[in-house]
Amino acid sequence: MNKKRRYCYIAAAVAFLALLLTFIGTYKKLIPLAGEILSKILEYTGRSPILTTAAILLLYVLKTVIMVIPETVLYISAGLIFPLPYAILLNYTGIVLEMSLGFFLGRYLGKHKMSEMIKKNKYADRVVKFENDNSILSSFLVRIIKGPPLDLTSMFLGSTGMDYVPYLAGTLLGLSPGMILSVFIGRSVDNPISFEFMVPFFIYLVLILTAIIVFKLKTK
Repeated sequence: MNKKRRYCYIAAAVAFLALLLTFIGTYKKLIPLAGEILSKILEYTGRSPILTTAAILLLYVLKTVIMVIPETVLYISAGLIFPLPYAILLNYTGIVLEMSLGFFLGRYLGKHKMSEMIKKNKYADRVVKFENDNSILSSFLVRIIKGPPLDLTSMFLGSTGMDYVPYLAGTLLGLSPGMILSVFIGRSVDNPISFEFMVPFFIYLVLILTAIIVFKLKTK
């Protein structure tokens, strides 16, 4: 193995380790917040599974207009209290509610109003590029690539006249890796070398890198 290739492998390993540590650090900061929100929810719901489910879904709905609670915190909260399959299903339900409300709110407000709002964000160009692209791929890319807040993006895409079905399909595809990763990591963040942690992390990393390449090619 020549020196150049060896240095490339070392650089890749260092970059991977740095990314892994960043992920762990981020999630370790978010988990206490998720635990705090969850304890408040359980306090009011009396630990009733039905009422707790309703409370989490209500938070998803409120997030459409009150963009304060990080999406990841809701993902983690569901994973901390419910079995894995139910937590994922609950998060998908919440995502559909939140993203649908944002989409139709944006359609109601109109493109001019939403364009003014989204252009104030430093990542606006990553979404505005797709304003005339009515496809699942464009909706997928703006979700998986870092951009403006999710709800603001939903409202902007709704205002462009994009069809609802490709919008929702691309949104679910784009948010699924991060959501599922958050549920798994929330359950295993204290053991980051576990199979439960590393598998979703690798999948998410591959998807992010693929999406970045596709995004660069599509926006040339």
